[in-house]
Amino acid sequence: MEKIEPVKVLYREDVLNIENKGTTTNTVSLAYSGKLPDILAYLQRETNLTRRTIVNILKSSGRLGEFAINPQRFMDEVVK
Repeated sequence: MEKIEPVKVLYREDVLNIENKGTTTNTVSLAYSGKLPDILAYLQRETNLTRRTIVNILKSSGRLGEFAINPQRFMDEVVK
């Protein structure tokens, strides 16, 4: 599984005046700050594995910390 990265938003600002003209590109990283979803229920529904098996897999993966970075992407990648 690829490393889970924070969501990045890329935006461009166009400056249109006589003194400053050109384009600048900025990148903003967004961190998830809401309530974390129920990963066990989601994975159990998607994989038909028992909760105990899922817990064992997640703990032994050593990558559970990536869940907080981008929860939905992490759960989708685990299902794959």
